[in-house]
Formats: sequence, C-alpha cells, structure tokens
Amino acid sequence: MDFVNTVILEGTISDYPEIHYFGYEHIQMKFKLHTIEKGLKANGDGWEQWHSIELVNQLAKQAENELKIGDKVRVEGRLAYHKNFDNEGEKHYITVIHARAFVLLNQAEEKIKESEEERAEAFEELNWRSFKVDNNEDPMA
Repeated sequence: MDFVNTVILEGTISDYPEIHYFGYEHIQMKFKLHTIEKGLKANGDGWEQWHSIELVNQLAKQAENELKIGDKVRVEGRLAYHKNFDNEGEKHYITVIHARAFVLLNQAEEKIKESEEERAEAFEELNWRSFKVDNNEDPMA
C-alpha cells in the first residue's frame, strides 16, 4: 500500500517572507502562513495556527515577485520535520511544509469580482423595459 504525504493549506501570510540565496540558482524562501479553522472551539471561535512554509529554487523565484505580507494564498506541499539545537544544546523538532505549488488567492478573488461586475453592467445595459412587442410581427418568422 502506498501512502501520500500531501498538505493543502489556505491562509494569510503573517510575516515578511525571508529569502536566502545559495549560489546562482539555489533560492530558498520561508514564511509563516496563518490559518483559522472556523467553529472548532467550544465557544464557536476558530482554531488559529501558524505554519512554517518553505519554497525552493524556481518556485521561490516566482514567489519572490508575487508574495508579500497580508496576501491570501493556497499552498500545496508535503510535511517535513527538522531537528534543531538551541544555544543550550537542547533538541527542538520543527514541522515545516515544503511547498510544491501555490496560488495567490487575492488575484483569483479580484478576477471573480471583476467578472461579476462585468455581468451586472451588461445586464443593466439590456434594459428589458425598453423592448416593445409588436403584435403585427410574426415571432416565428
């Protein structure tokens, strides 16, 4: 049986993305993604979480020009675990999402809004009340 390690998150970029360059072609971008799952708490509030997202190479290069703090984004990737040591030598495990793809939801929402506005304007231009029925006209002709 094959198992799949896939994560899809939608949220808001809550901190300035960090970009690191390692040589000419290797780029790494890191940012925190803030998500809220509505209605999970007993009082009806959402469950808030901050996720560490990492993008590399071409995806990081693309994101460098597109992503900024406050953007709504959908990220698809896989879970990964890193082990770090602090200054006292204690081990800390960190869960990270290694992104494979992202979609900037701000742009998608704007396109939907624009198309809805265009449809409303086109409907208003029709002004159905101005059409008059001519009883002498054969509708089947």
